[in-house]
Amino acid sequence: MSLIDYFDDGALVFVSDYAAVAERLKNVSDHLATTSADLIEQGLMSPRYASFLQNNEALFAFIEKNAALILNSFDAKYRGKLAEMFNFKTRATSNFSGNFEALSEDVRMYSLGGSSVVILCKSDAEASSLAELLSDADINAVFYPKYHDIDDVPSGHVAVTALDADGFELVGEKFVCISLGEGSEKRRSRYRRRTADKRSAKEKLLSYADLTVGDYVVHDTHGIGIYMGIESVLSYDGTRSDHIKIQYAGTGILYVPCERIETVSKYIGGGTEGGKAPKLSKLGGGEWERTKSRVKSEVKSMAKELIALYAERMRKPGFSFAPDDEMQREFESMFEYEETEGQLIASSEIKADMEKPVPMDRLLCGDVGFGKTEVALRAAFKAVANNKQVAILVPTTILAMQHYQTILSRMRAFPVKTEMLSRFCSPSKQQSILRALARGDVDIIVGTHRILSEDIKFGDLGLLIVDEEQRFGVAHKEKLKQMSRNVDVLTLTATPIPRTLNMAMSDMRDMSVLDEAPFDRLPVQTYVLEHDDAVIYEAVRRELRRGGQVFYLHNNTTSIYSRAAKLKEKFPEAEIAVAHGKMDKDALSDVWQALVDGDIDILVCTTIIETGVDVPNANTLIIE
Repeated sequence: MSLIDYFDDGALVFVSDYAAVAERLKNVSDHLATTSADLIEQGLMSPRYASFLQNNEALFAFIEKNAALILNSFDAKYRGKLAEMFNFKTRATSNFSGNFEALSEDVRMYSLGGSSVVILCKSDAEASSLAELLSDADINAVFYPKYHDIDDVPSGHVAVTALDADGFELVGEKFVCISLGEGSEKRRSRYRRRTADKRSAKEKLLSYADLTVGDYVVHDTHGIGIYMGIESVLSYDGTRSDHIKIQYAGTGILYVPCERIETVSKYIGGGTEGGKAPKLSKLGGGEWERTKSRVKSEVKSMAKELIALYAERMRKPGFSFAPDDEMQREFESMFEYEETEGQLIASSEIKADMEKPVPMDRLLCGDVGFGKTEVALRAAFKAVANNKQVAILVPTTILAMQHYQTILSRMRAFPVKTEMLSRFCSPSKQQSILRALARGDVDIIVGTHRILSEDIKFGDLGLLIVDEEQRFGVAHKEKLKQMSRNVDVLTLTATPIPRTLNMAMSDMRDMSVLDEAPFDRLPVQTYVLEHDDAVIYEAVRRELRRGGQVFYLHNNTTSIYSRAAKLKEKFPEAEIAVAHGKMDKDALSDVWQALVDGDIDILVCTTIIETGVDVPNANTLIIE
């Protein structure tokens, strides 16, 4: 007998993603067949137990014999005969996060399009109130108490009730379910976030290194390999124990007992630039020992240099900034959003470091959109209020432009002089900025590698802010060392390089971590679909309707203009531009500036669009 023999005839079988199930069954069946054959050959298992092992064909026969419902995200070949096939086009609905204007606009659009709409709220009171608000907005909405049966909702009508479930839209059926509740998974995520807050910054960062199958790992003795998961291995005495399986160069496989897990660590070194994977070590060779010896020598040299640098920084007195005054508090109160607890803690830690008589060297680590820039601007404003200059170093021109625009907007109510240096500035403009910088007439300078040039002179530099440090090369970092010997340094990053991370972990650098998204920040919604112009045009239409901007990633310069022309034909009222790496520098500069200024509705571009760019009004990215 096998497991499927316990089911009576007439069982209903659900199969989700048939192709993946078939592939998984084949792999498991082959593996078990090989394993059982080996055990029988070694005399460790009686042949009569092999009858309990059914191959994948038995399960397919069971599916054929009974009623089966097969659910696939995409069309997949089914080996049996299908009685009927139904195609449903579905997509997730938006997360409105209490934004009634956006909700009512979408509900009205669905209603006018003839869709039946069901809105799910957290409670009867909320559902009843929302139904009244929608009715006041001339939307035909009806409240249904919790657990009340909802009859068929007529086309163009809206039913509002209390239920905890996810939202979805059946495109072809013109049925929309909008969920305003949190859902069980979101509640669990929020609980995990609350409990995680008790961890230290180091623990939070170390937790990012959890292993998954396919990750590169390093064994103390054997070197770099690929983590293949945990397998149960039969030992010589007939017992089984869990081992970590590591794939090495060639056919080399290493099984490490789980009780020796301390000998294995996740690979976090360099060597992945340009998409290249690190070189795998060979089992039994001497290459890894030679590599370790060479690295030890280089580490000793680097350690001496770092120790000398940090000893000099600690020995030299730094500028002790004054405590926060009324102007600092006024500047911070003008922030239009609610700060997260992490932002407040990080800002407090940074300002406390700045008030000490030794130069600050702090790492601020947080994901994109978690508020690193606001924390950095509060530190910059504190420096300017103490008559010190601030240099903000960024890796790309568009990121420099973005920071420049943010600073102008954020500090417009205060007498702060800000300038930007990049390759987009004309030579005459650059010379004018350099003279003002040397005189001390510029309070904050934002720039790319240009501000590391030899002709840059500061009147009185007090704070250096480095954004995305991992994107600067060795030569740039050597220049940074010279600049930052007696000034406060704040480094912002979402992905710290191994050396920076190690220095933070070993207390050579202080570290603050932002691990909480700002309140009411909408989650990123990602759809992986077969190419469908109707879906693409609908996404663009929604974004344009709300007055937003669209990035359309089309990574082929030969056809990019024809794609832009098709979009223009579909959306004649939209301002559409093209950006790619073969364009003239000045033309590209004009496109970036127009994009940041909001003069472009749709940007059709190649991968010239740079990581870390945040155009405030761009909410939709389409990757073709």
